[in-house]
Formats: sequence, C-alpha cells, structure tokens
Amino acid sequence: MKGKGIENRPVKSGIRGIVTALFLILSCTAVHAETMLLSNVPDYAWQYGCSPTSATMLAAYYADNGHDGLSYSNLMPGFSSVPLNSFSDPSVVDSVINTMATDMGTDKGAPASPAGTGDTTFWYLTNGAEWTVADDLAYGYTPSLEDGLYEYVTNAGYHITTSDVFNQLIYGYNGNTQGFTFAQYENQINQGMPLLIELNGHTMLGYGYSNDGGSDTVYVHDTWNSGGGSMTWGGSYGGYDMVAVTDLLIEGGSPSSVPEPCTLLLLCSGMIVFSGPYFRSKFQKRV
Repeated sequence: MKGKGIENRPVKSGIRGIVTALFLILSCTAVHAETMLLSNVPDYAWQYGCSPTSATMLAAYYADNGHDGLSYSNLMPGFSSVPLNSFSDPSVVDSVINTMATDMGTDKGAPASPAGTGDTTFWYLTNGAEWTVADDLAYGYTPSLEDGLYEYVTNAGYHITTSDVFNQLIYGYNGNTQGFTFAQYENQINQGMPLLIELNGHTMLGYGYSNDGGSDTVYVHDTWNSGGGSMTWGGSYGGYDMVAVTDLLIEGGSPSSVPEPCTLLLLCSGMIVFSGPYFRSKFQKRV
C-alpha cells in the first residue's frame, strides 16, 4: 500500500513566526469549534434488539425529513405522521422494528418475553476499509445488520446499491489506517444524514456532534433512555467501547474524506478474529 509523503516546511522565526503560529491556532480553533444537532430525529425505546431499534430510527428519520428534496415516506409504511418518541408507548413502532429485526436475522427478544437475546451480527474488515452488503452477498454472510437494513430499504421500494450500506471500523481502532473518521462523521451530519454508532455490544443512532473545547463529541439516541446522551468519538458509552459505524447512503449523499484539522483521534482496542481471504469479524449486539 502506498502512502502519501509529508511535505517538509521551514520553521518561521521572529515576530513573523509568532504571528503566523497565533493565526494558525486561532484559525483552527475558530473553524473547528461548533455544535450541530439534527432536528426531528426519532428516539425509540429498545424492542427486539438495539440494532433493529436504532436502524428503525434511521429509517424513520428519512421517512419524516426526506433528503435532498426527495421523499422516503414509505420507509415507515402505515404512518401519516412519523412518531418521534416511543418511550411512553413502544407499541406504536412495534411492527416496524419487528420487520427490521426479521430482515437483520436478529435473535428477537420480544418486549414482553425473554425468548430471544436481541443479538444481531455485523461484519467488518479489520484494516478499516468498508465492508458492504455486496461483501455479505459474495461470502454468504447473510442475514446481518447491514444486509437487513439494505433489505428493509429496498423492500420499501427505494433503489440503493449493495455498496450504499456498509460497516466500517473507526480510524485507529486496533491500529487500522483506513477507518471512518470524526471529520467524515461531521461532514455527514452537516449533510443531514445520521448514521449508526457501533459499540462493542450495542448499537445507537448518531445524530449530532460538537467539537468545541477540543473534544470530539457524538450525540446519540441510545434505545435505553429518552433523549439519549453523548460520548467522545472513539471512547465508550454505558461501558461499551466504540468500534465502528454502519452507514446508509440514501440517494444524493455520501461522506467526504476531508482530513480533520487540530484533532487527536482516540484509539481503542478489541479482539479481532481472522477468517478467510479478508480480515473480518462479527459482533453480537447485546443490551
């Protein structure tokens, strides 16, 4: 793999150097200090599993808000008005989450029954590259979280490709150099596109960020508490480490690979399983 070289620049001295340094510090701080929260984001209580619940929030967001002037209302069939919160009455979105769980192959744990674990499998490449639904199909790794989300969207009548739904480790996890960065997350939220935050044992919906004060913060709906919470990018939430994202590139948008200035990415560690022609692993989602 070829890497990009680092350009060597001379160090400026004297007053000019001091002024230049101050300008760069202030510019970096000014440009990179902001908070962005998407509005009208559904917040659903855990049903059948955290992955189908979070994926249903994602689908319901597009059903309620559309994207790039296009409507995706059929992602929530039977609803003339998309419910924005189900914590007072989880049954209002029961049928949709149940369908999502079926598509994902989730070991369903019905709300009133301990029959299932709520586990859902997702796959990723340990080098940090994208693992897409096309990879699932090529190796027979279905059903899965990513495959189920793809099936749900296409069964609703919308055209996306098997490369438009993918899992990707966050940059630096287990030393990878190709993973999804906080800068990409920021850019995608700025485009009005939430995505799934994958912890080592839990899935949540990421719908906002803050980079003020030098801390890269992710705002999430966690399926546990109405209103959700926040976490540091690459950190932990509820005792679970952040490891990856699951992304749905709905028509007309994609994350950018722009470099992130003035940010120290946090590294986290975990167990990786090697199997077959790729480095790949799967997590079971438990809450």
